[in-house]
Amino acid sequence: MKKHFVSTSALCLLSAGFVLTGLSSATAQDQKGGVTPPPNVLAIGVEFPKLGLAPGAHVKTESEFVQAYSAAHWSEHYLTLVAISGTPRTVFLERYDSFAAIQENHEALQKNPSLMAALQSAASDDGKLLKSRYSSTFVYRDDLSMRAPVDMSQMRFMEITIFDVQPGHGHDFVTLTKMYQDAWSKTPNAHWATFEEQYGPHGDRYIVISPMKSLAEADQELMDDKKMDAGMSTEDKKKMSDLFASTVASDQTNLFAISPKMSYVPDSWKESSPDFWGKK
Repeated sequence: MKKHFVSTSALCLLSAGFVLTGLSSATAQDQKGGVTPPPNVLAIGVEFPKLGLAPGAHVKTESEFVQAYSAAHWSEHYLTLVAISGTPRTVFLERYDSFAAIQENHEALQKNPSLMAALQSAASDDGKLLKSRYSSTFVYRDDLSMRAPVDMSQMRFMEITIFDVQPGHGHDFVTLTKMYQDAWSKTPNAHWATFEEQYGPHGDRYIVISPMKSLAEADQELMDDKKMDAGMSTEDKKKMSDLFASTVASDQTNLFAISPKMSYVPDSWKESSPDFWGKK
């Protein structure tokens, strides 16, 4: 969801996470023509590395997880992001078809002692580099999204925004999002996926995620925003601004780069873009 009309800051879409003990079997398998639909359930978490680490130290420990899954030929995958703006942090995204799938994947891991041992060793090494971490689980809101399916193998960055909504104002947030959808519907390149927090520490939180092939898309977004702003009436802009002020308790926008070395992705992604993901 774009919010540029009520704030001059660039709207980003944020997801953050750390590797859990269960991964989705639907990460990239249910694709059509290279396009990946958003997951029904998105497990996300954030790791905050200690300051002053040697260059590449966190990449090295996270690569241990990738090596463990690769050696086990594990069928589930995850995507890792590194913050370009905001507090230094590493984000891991895991997709699931359902909450039942989370349990199934967790139980499958428990039945693989060699993989579990490798993951525990990697977690021990990784934990020494971290200040803190947290995790949340979100559900996809198709009604609040726009042109969400994309070819994730070609994406290199993510624009992410977190919206913390005033208690009891969930309906107002839906109304506000519908207004943004209408405003941006005529911009062909506008796309985002919206998720609502189901379990986690934040309460009434929504995240809006927009993958990008390059940062040139951020430049284009700013130009499109100016066109949209010029094309809206003063009355409509005031309605959106007033509703935003009464509905959203806080929001933050940040930019993330996708890390190929810290991600465990399908072979099809490597075949599609070997220079970025590494050869199969």
